[in-house]
Amino acid sequence: MKISVNVGWLGHLEKTINEYEGRNLSAASVIRFAAKAGVGQSLTPKLPTNTPDTEINVRVMSSETWLSNYQREFKLASSADALIGAANALLLQHDKTQASPDVTRTDSFLPLPGMERREQQITLADFLIHDKAQGLYRICEASTGIGKGLALVASAIQSKQLNPDKQVIVAAPTIAILNQLYADYCLLESEHGLAFKAVKSQSSAEFLSKRLALFWCDEYPEHPQRDAFLAAVNDSETLSIDAFDAFDKVPISDLTVFHDTKKTDPGYQEFQSAKSLLQGADIIFCTHSLIALSAVWGRSSTKEHALPWSDYEQLRNHTYQTTHKAQPYYYFDNRKRIDSDPESAAGFFSSAPLYFIDEAHLFSDMIGLMTSNSVSLMELEKTLLNYRKASAKKALSILSLLMNATPSSENEIALRNTTSNSMLRSLERSLNDALQDFVKSSSKSKLERTLNGRKLLRYARLLNNFASDRYSVKLKASPVKRYLRIESGAETKKAIADFIAYSSSGMSLCSATLHVPFGDEGLNGYGYTAVQLSLPFDRVVTHRPLISNWLSENVTLNLLAGNADFTPGSDDFILKSGREIERLADKATGGILVLCTSYEQIEALESQLNSERVLAQRKGQSVSALSNTYLSRYKKGQRPVWLATGAAWTGLDITDKSVPPEEDYAIQHLVILKLPFDQKDSHLKADYFHLISRCLSRLKQGIGRLVRRPGRLGMTITVLDGRLTSGKNGLSLMNRYLTNTYTTKLLSYKSVETDNARA
Repeated sequence: MKISVNVGWLGHLEKTINEYEGRNLSAASVIRFAAKAGVGQSLTPKLPTNTPDTEINVRVMSSETWLSNYQREFKLASSADALIGAANALLLQHDKTQASPDVTRTDSFLPLPGMERREQQITLADFLIHDKAQGLYRICEASTGIGKGLALVASAIQSKQLNPDKQVIVAAPTIAILNQLYADYCLLESEHGLAFKAVKSQSSAEFLSKRLALFWCDEYPEHPQRDAFLAAVNDSETLSIDAFDAFDKVPISDLTVFHDTKKTDPGYQEFQSAKSLLQGADIIFCTHSLIALSAVWGRSSTKEHALPWSDYEQLRNHTYQTTHKAQPYYYFDNRKRIDSDPESAAGFFSSAPLYFIDEAHLFSDMIGLMTSNSVSLMELEKTLLNYRKASAKKALSILSLLMNATPSSENEIALRNTTSNSMLRSLERSLNDALQDFVKSSSKSKLERTLNGRKLLRYARLLNNFASDRYSVKLKASPVKRYLRIESGAETKKAIADFIAYSSSGMSLCSATLHVPFGDEGLNGYGYTAVQLSLPFDRVVTHRPLISNWLSENVTLNLLAGNADFTPGSDDFILKSGREIERLADKATGGILVLCTSYEQIEALESQLNSERVLAQRKGQSVSALSNTYLSRYKKGQRPVWLATGAAWTGLDITDKSVPPEEDYAIQHLVILKLPFDQKDSHLKADYFHLISRCLSRLKQGIGRLVRRPGRLGMTITVLDGRLTSGKNGLSLMNRYLTNTYTTKLLSYKSVETDNARA
């Protein structure tokens, strides 16, 4: 297809796309790429206003319907107009979201006396500032070494000074990071004589319930940590969960105030005392989970303003006619609730605050944890099997019928607002009735004393809540193992994320792993982050990633050439992976971290490696405690091999600071056993870009465990998943990111076998 464009416009488009793609596409490929990305976002076409002065031949196959559908949807005169209009719409969006402050304002705060001036830190702080509470969402990836924590706090203080009537909230995923941010604030406060009322707080999920802790001690009298834990619970001055970090084999997360129903517990009283200080504060330092809990409370407090379904249908249809987007129910419902009663919608905070979110890549997941409204049918079955009552057996029988009646071909089945699936709806109601009968026939106080009993009480409460949800209850299946769950969409994480965003006056988000290289979601590589947090694209402002150069120095990336024998689906994958890990371990002078995606992989690898050097993570173990064990073994010269999963992908910072960086081999080799695809969310199967984006984000987090200080030498990253180099499944995005970042060595399995034979 021949199209006429302006040379200046084309040059601008080429520069923009090639910078974010990290390659030099031809002019025709750039136009096609930008157009397809614009269509993928359903951007309204914008034809350039400058006069065309050259012709470009862009290849579009007649079988490709994306362009013809776009042309028809927006009633464009020609496919050429559709192509140029979509490409230019993407370019205009990029130019708009790439705006940054005109002047540096944080020089008065940074650097602190005695600290080296970091230009990237100041750039980040300047970008994150909100001049006015305009409802903008600022996103920037900032790597290790930038000093993003201090930059975030400095920008929060500056924003408070510029918006004195707005409450400012600085949030982190863990208490440890929260304490560091608060310490940074105290440094700035002391240095500059700040007079703000600043408070630090955390959610009910971060305070231990003394009652539940004592129940657990009664339930497990033979547990090896039971006596010490009991003494700590009785003697501790605080019930904040970080006071109990040493008890890595105690399920602390199941024993928090969040899971208790008694408001007289000392842990609940400590939570309430901290919460009471929030609304009068100028600046709040809190955990991600407190923001999520506040939003849930805000929605609950505005129930009287909930949007009727008939009103939603009218709003949805009207909006679709003008924007060509079908907005979900929660989008309009949230706006009605917040606009009708902004004070109640604010939850624990003052209305319309400014948020500054550190480690923002974890924010969506934390919202999901705090708002989880799903019942795993497999977990429910496993829990019910611990009881012999007739009511438990009846519930198990209905549960079996429901699971067997669910079509194996469906990943998601609506149980509301549909005339179909009546049998499944009937079984859902029967299961709820049976579970309520079980609870009534049991002693609630007795159920509360055990972990299984509390699980059943929670499941019964959720299923009963689902019964009154007339809109959004669904039966879902995980895409691979077909694990079934019943889920209500009224409080899903996207609904709560949207509630948080809309009720704010603006947000600034930073993390070392927010940027997914330019793809169909756009926003300069931040589209995935914006979608996860329900941020409107037209209000997002982005900054290109700020990366420390030393992160990729002295690191070699080993990739295994893709073949059928070296992929996770092959029968010998664990065997062959184990041999490669053994090869690395034999030659290593330091420690090895092997990141797995399941405990089953850890067990299989541990069996194969069969070495005293292996430290294998178990379910429920504290990653923090294991990292201390690993570092201790390394310092004793044991060259440990840690098989890890879960939080180890995101929360490890292992370095030997007792030696110079060039002698620090605490983690010399990082091994990625399998690409960290998420197998939980069935909707991702239908949206492969999101599946790839989430995987790449987590992969970047995992790789970030290797280099935590400048000046280290002789490090390797080995990805054992051969799919990465197969060229299949859209993995070229991941491959390109890694090979553009690190010096790469491509190994064939044959060369690995030869090395092992020589050894």
